[in-house]
Amino acid sequence: MAKLGADTATDFAEIATAMQKVASQANSANLSLEETAAMLAVIMSITREAPETAGTALKAIIARLNELKFASGEETSRIQKQFANIGMSIFDANGQLKDTRVLFQEIAEAFKTADTNTKKVIATAVAGAEQQNRFLALMEN
Repeated sequence: MAKLGADTATDFAEIATAMQKVASQANSANLSLEETAAMLAVIMSITREAPETAGTALKAIIARLNELKFASGEETSRIQKQFANIGMSIFDANGQLKDTRVLFQEIAEAFKTADTNTKKVIATAVAGAEQQNRFLALMEN
């Protein structure tokens, strides 16, 4: 984690503080410690917000993605339509919600070619209006 901190303008203590906010949610989404720390480091280095803010933001983003497993058909359908705009689905071939790690990877890849407005719509659909900027920082970096 020390190398990660050096590479991203964050330090070990900041990552550790942020991790306290998000660790259990990340674990429930099967994200590794390393993956979670890397996401936190990106959010903190881009937004320069406090570690507690970054940790809480990532916790909320992961929770919203996990909630899709239990969301009503209308909410899931609305989000799936937004993802179709960038050529992807939130569901796997068996109709199950994709793994959180896979969703993050696919969104980041789709963001490479998506226009600014589409990115904002997807970010709001996934992360909510309050966490939109943090999600954009994560997906674009």
